[in-house]
Amino acid sequence: MRYETLMLALCRAALGEEIGERDSLASLDGAGWASLYRLAKHHDLVHLAARGVSVLSLSPPKEILSELGRQEMIALYRSEQVSFELASLTEALCRAKIVHLPLKGSHLRTLYPSPELRLSCDIDLLVRREDLASARETLTAELGYTDNGEGTHDVQTVAPSGLHVELHFNLIEPDVLPEAADLLSRIWEHANPICDGSHTLRLSDEFFYFYHIAHMAKHLTVTGGCGVRPFLDLFVLSRAGRCGDAAARSALLSRGGLAAFEAAALELAGAWLGGGEMTPRAEALGEFILTGGVYGVVENRVAVAAGKRKNRFTYVLSRFFPPFSTMARRYPLLKRVPILLPFLYIVRLLSPIWSGRARILMREAKATGALTKEERGGAEALLSELGLH
Repeated sequence: MRYETLMLALCRAALGEEIGERDSLASLDGAGWASLYRLAKHHDLVHLAARGVSVLSLSPPKEILSELGRQEMIALYRSEQVSFELASLTEALCRAKIVHLPLKGSHLRTLYPSPELRLSCDIDLLVRREDLASARETLTAELGYTDNGEGTHDVQTVAPSGLHVELHFNLIEPDVLPEAADLLSRIWEHANPICDGSHTLRLSDEFFYFYHIAHMAKHLTVTGGCGVRPFLDLFVLSRAGRCGDAAARSALLSRGGLAAFEAAALELAGAWLGGGEMTPRAEALGEFILTGGVYGVVENRVAVAAGKRKNRFTYVLSRFFPPFSTMARRYPLLKRVPILLPFLYIVRLLSPIWSGRARILMREAKATGALTKEERGGAEALLSELGLH
């Protein structure tokens, strides 16, 4: 039995689902447990595996059991840290009368059997573009955050505790998933105060569901994977009945160009976690996700990007010379002085040298050169099947 199957069985047990792999888990030897642990760590699921081991009363080797317990305690600590920081953050923004919307894990963790099972490495909040400067000032002046500058869609900040907080002013870049990005640009129309007079908002269930699917699709097409955890989230959302009105949800997915991807994602989540049938489409998606890990891998990213662009040459060209819209998001000065585009292309080409990204780009170049016609064709077929071509 594949270790991926056993890892997912432990996740199901952690979520309170029945499993049929207990005997296979119980018969693992030391080397088997070590391999299973490494796989769970690669997918950032050790805390869920630890809970599954506890629920099933399994007996891994002492050193593995000790490490599982340590990771479970780390998850509990991080969960408490996130809860405390989020409360402080939302209180400060409310005092400043800045409308804000907690995203992703802040909502999802409440749907798991216990919050620490939905581990978050950071906090994501959305603010209106016009409130961004005030929000940054609030975080730095009142809460002592370190502001690490503005990116294409967020401001990266770090709390005094060391927790990363991403202050979003945009969710998906228009050139990634244009139809979904257009819908998400109107996200504030689907958000309401958590209570009368509050500046903390909450999305409608159907729009939160749409955003979750769009976020998965974005990571799949941009980084070459989204990890297993979003499929756990999708399963938990569906199990909790927090997907909103079916007709409204379906309309959003269709308008956002994500209906086919959502169907495949549901099939895979159901097969992995709910005992559903593993369709050929879900199996292809699952293999791609398991290969990529939490944040994807360069090889997956190159295959997807080349598959979308039909050949390696146009992919390489796009990496070195992105379109004006992409450059303008990275260098906002371009919007005022477009003539600087050639100069900023040079800056972009040289930036890996002093930013430390040269090694990553070298690996990407190597992966591009090694990409076969079959691999590109496979990625192209998968994207087409998922409606993400």
